[in-house]
Amino acid sequence: MSCVLIFNSIHRVMKAESILKREGLKFRLIPTPRSLTSDCGLAIEMNEKDIEEFKKLLSKGGAEIAEAHIESGKSFRKLF
Repeated sequence: MSCVLIFNSIHRVMKAESILKREGLKFRLIPTPRSLTSDCGLAIEMNEKDIEEFKKLLSKGGAEIAEAHIESGKSFRKLF
């Protein structure tokens, strides 16, 4: 399943992208689904099974995740 990571600012999304690319992790930058928030225009989509690794790396790098949502069909379930 896909997991969508939401950040508080575009700056944090770009910082997260840099960290994840440097680590060679699989993810995609996507437009933030409007059903989740309209604060930041970009989000990161990744595989749900990798969430703990992403959380640790991003927290350590100063790119805190504001929210994480699991995609379930056409809707989302909030993970945290």
